Amino acid sequence: MASDETNEPERLDHGLSTIPKLFESIEADGPFTTCIECERDLRPHAQQYLIEKGIRGRETVYEYALCLGCVLGMRARFSEESKRDLDAFFDGRADIEARGLELLATVGPEAGAWIEDCVFCRRPREECPEYQMYAWCSGALVLYSILPYFVCGQCIDLIGEVLSTKTIGDIEDWSDEFLSPPPHLLELLVDTPLKRF
Repeated sequence: MASDETNEPERLDHGLSTIPKLFESIEADGPFTTCIECERDLRPHAQQYLIEKGIRGRETVYEYALCLGCVLGMRARFSEESKRDLDAFFDGRADIEARGLELLATVGPEAGAWIEDCVFCRRPREECPEYQMYAWCSGALVLYSILPYFVCGQCIDLIGEVLSTKTIGDIEDWSDEFLSPPPHLLELLVDTPLKRF
């Protein structure tokens, strides 16, 4: 059942819904419209992109949308060692594809249900003081397959441990350039490569 924060998105088809409120931009007070890196317009229906939000308590500490081209560019900058170790981490901790198929069959495109617990450790979201959540979108739609999901702060720390020094440096540089949290939240930042909250 959808929570109030999902704002009951319109279901369009099996595996699709309009973007729910919890994946809208707090800063823009509505849907994301441009890629944070290249500023490509995300509104055309065929434009695919990733939404990521970092949450601490009930505050959104950072948020962004990144177009498919920039997502691929970011992954290309990762060291080969990090790509291999990150893939092994994901494969060893969760069968994300099976999870997606199960959720589609049982709850359908209902964002709140997809982010009830950490994709890796299954810790309930309401028990997590900090976490990151992700959705894959196309224009004004969320595509439900592997995403959406959320990762708790403890699992983000574990992911950081498998990344090479080069990849961590690249992530830090990218974060410094593109992520600027609201000034009132700057004192909350913990300076780790993946957890910018």
